[in-house]
Amino acid sequence: MLPPPPPPPSNGAAFLRRALSGDWGGALRTAAWPLVFLAALALALAVPGYGQDMSDDDAVGFGDRFQITLALVLQGVGGDLEAETSRTDRSDDIGPGEDWDSAQPGEDSYGYEPTLSEQLGVATSSIELTPFTVTAGWLLTLYAGLRLLRNRDRRRLAAGATEAAAPGTGPPAGPWAGAAPWTTGATSGLEAALRVGLLVTAGVLVLALFAQPTIQGVELSSGVPFAVLGALLMSVVLSAVVLARDEHTGWLAARPGLQALTRACGTALRAMTFALALCSVVLLIVYTRLDEFDEGGSLYGEDFPATLTALLLLLNLGVAGLGLSWGAPVEAEFSSRLRPEEEALGLSELGDLVGSWAVAGTLAVGAVSVLFLGVLAARRHERRAEQLLAGGLFLGLFLLLAGIGGYGMTQGGSYRGGETMHVGTAIPDALLFGTVWVAGGLLAGALLVTLLRPPTAPR
Repeated sequence: MLPPPPPPPSNGAAFLRRALSGDWGGALRTAAWPLVFLAALALALAVPGYGQDMSDDDAVGFGDRFQITLALVLQGVGGDLEAETSRTDRSDDIGPGEDWDSAQPGEDSYGYEPTLSEQLGVATSSIELTPFTVTAGWLLTLYAGLRLLRNRDRRRLAAGATEAAAPGTGPPAGPWAGAAPWTTGATSGLEAALRVGLLVTAGVLVLALFAQPTIQGVELSSGVPFAVLGALLMSVVLSAVVLARDEHTGWLAARPGLQALTRACGTALRAMTFALALCSVVLLIVYTRLDEFDEGGSLYGEDFPATLTALLLLLNLGVAGLGLSWGAPVEAEFSSRLRPEEEALGLSELGDLVGSWAVAGTLAVGAVSVLFLGVLAARRHERRAEQLLAGGLFLGLFLLLAGIGGYGMTQGGSYRGGETMHVGTAIPDALLFGTVWVAGGLLAGALLVTLLRPPTAPR
């Protein structure tokens, strides 16, 4: 008498078993695309000497520059660049007329007592910057690799179905037939997405560990946990969307609410892509028309590649430009222990600096962006509730990009106190004005589609 078959594993255990025993070769080829992009971009940024005299002993060599640029590039996937300097000589902190005893750490005339790191002469600084151009390039290269993997899997499944339909094939017979399900492919896309995400995350981890140089007493850190977490989330989500799309078509069709949310997300992403592309192209045209660009080839002199910096931050500037076209100013906040300062660039300041034509052009860009959203939502969604959902997701995505797309810098550990600086879109104003503009764009887009629809065309 045969023993009873073993109990089938749980759904989660079976999924992990299939994922870990799947096609790692195809996943590796897919994961290589975004990793090669990051390494190649960092390599290209490390080639210029940035005005250094390479015969100088203090010049930063190519290897160190590559590690620095790699740490900067990894900020596009969630990295956090930090620098720490340890100083044992405090002679620079002694002012005129002061001796060493009077310059020792302690409570100064302002009543400020320095921290332990300040007493030891440890200075730290961090840069908060997410270059969206790097993020977009990383996602595009990953998407290209995922499309190739999906097409390969489709051909493989089609060949397997043809082979299974041949005479003499079928599920196994005998007492072990019920031990495991015979049907396969129901979650193959999610399994492949998990493999790709793990390999991409492992590659980013290796790059982040390498991008931590120590140069002339300055220790740079690329924020390994943040880079790994960002790469894992973005790679798994994008891989699941691309690879498991065919598997979940019927599953979404049976759930109208979730299907409507998915379609609204697609509408918001398409509209945001158009808006950022429009703002970025306009800003690039304006940048190339500047007199400083035409005369010297660089806004900050020939030794500093300002054009390269502008290209890396082009999408960040596009986000700020979209907010400015709606009336949300770009704020710059500088604060230290002694004096906080704030500056803002709004439409009125833009008109004073450039002219009224710049204000009109900026407003036109904002109007075209929300009108495209309204037309796209009216064409893709019949129900008004779905159109409003797409507009809300569009506005929420913009606020998210505006929140993480600014530039921030923190310096601390000095004897006189730390300093912080942040430049970015004013989020409260963006929420207020963005709601008005998006609502107006949805209304105008729906009206325009209704007017342009042929009378005999069914709604």
